[in-house]
Amino acid sequence: MSDVATPSWAEAIDWSSPDWFDQLAAVKDDEHYTTSSPTGPSKWGLLYEPIPESGGPFGGRNQALAVLCGMYRSKRVPFDVALPVIQQWNRDYCQPPLPEREVHNLVGRAWVQWAEGKGSDMTPEEARGETVPIEFLTLSDMERVEKEIGAMHWLLENVLPEGGLVYLSAPPAGAKTWVMMDLIRAFVTGSAWLEKYQVQPRNVLWIDEEMGVRKSLPRLRKLGIDTETKGLWYTNKAGVKFDNPQHVNAIKKFVEEHEIGCICVDSLTRVHNMDEDKNSQMRYLFQQFSYFLDMNVMMLLTHHNRKKGAESDVRHEQMRGAGDIAAMADCAYSIDKVGHMFRLTTTKGRLVAEEDQISVDFMVEDNEMKTQTRLYEVDPIVKARQRTLDTERRILDALLSGEKNINDLRKAVGGRASDVNKVASDMADSGVLSLRMDGQKKIYRLADDDTDEAAY
Repeated sequence: MSDVATPSWAEAIDWSSPDWFDQLAAVKDDEHYTTSSPTGPSKWGLLYEPIPESGGPFGGRNQALAVLCGMYRSKRVPFDVALPVIQQWNRDYCQPPLPEREVHNLVGRAWVQWAEGKGSDMTPEEARGETVPIEFLTLSDMERVEKEIGAMHWLLENVLPEGGLVYLSAPPAGAKTWVMMDLIRAFVTGSAWLEKYQVQPRNVLWIDEEMGVRKSLPRLRKLGIDTETKGLWYTNKAGVKFDNPQHVNAIKKFVEEHEIGCICVDSLTRVHNMDEDKNSQMRYLFQQFSYFLDMNVMMLLTHHNRKKGAESDVRHEQMRGAGDIAAMADCAYSIDKVGHMFRLTTTKGRLVAEEDQISVDFMVEDNEMKTQTRLYEVDPIVKARQRTLDTERRILDALLSGEKNINDLRKAVGGRASDVNKVASDMADSGVLSLRMDGQKKIYRLADDDTDEAAY
């Protein structure tokens, strides 16, 4: 069987050299490159010494091969690039070399297991059965670590954590993109989100795989964002995939160069080629997100709710897909339609005490010329009036089919019985409804109904 051809860039690298990784990192072409770095070349040096059939530092060729696969996977080298290099490594260092077909099968299995979240990137220490000692910290040690890595910060207190993974979910037409865009406006202009919450200004990268420029730009203009606004960058339905190493590396480089503090993704389902119903594949996807979180970049992702809601009473489980989607989030927020308003509520906030979680009713409102759009919190008086208007509308809809006693009317309208009783009574007092008594039971109908007036 003929050997698999080694790519030209791999032939230029001296894999036996202690600085092999520097050579690998320096090689870039149109299709394959990597920019991450290991803890040090000496960690992998034993791979480039003769590997016996059994024994040795790895306990044999197969274990050494597993370590090599882990090394390449940790560098996110694509399978078709890594395979010929590993085949060459097998010929050069394994004594005797493993059969080529066996290497192909072992490497393929390693890549599949890793993609499914079932395999780890094995280190030489792990292959030798060595374990990393557990470090037990005192409070002083904890303070030292905090100084090294930085304290916890918020872009919006108790709502948007710096370096956190945040979800915004809603049913279709649930205003989630409007809410995300209003947050972008707040970040890049230094103004308040929903005209209430003051956020820390940050540069934003918006990865838009849903609407595109033709739909998103008019919305930005209506929110008051124009060419004079600085700090916003945008990808126009560019096919960004976070399970593509090249895309991840390109975004990392851009984030560093432009000091991005927030990445907004619309939407989760558009930025990967994996199965959202499989926890293992979602865990792999979130490993890619972690590169940005470790850079103290907050990631805000819009996501869709299940069509019929969640069977669980846990609110964040309304989000579509595997449970690990919500499990990986630091904070999650859901938007529900409430009459003519929307309600934004915390559905998961593991960094926030329950009493500090938010619930805000807001409106999305155009001006008369429809040239400007506002998203703003609705104050309690307006909310009460809006609830009354919604109840009035439902009562009128229910009575279109004919008169109803108060019990049937409450069932048809829904909501709190006390609200229906009061609103129906007020509508009768104002002449919108007609009321008659049947014993102790109230009977309502529309005031302009053509039914027999003699009964009233």
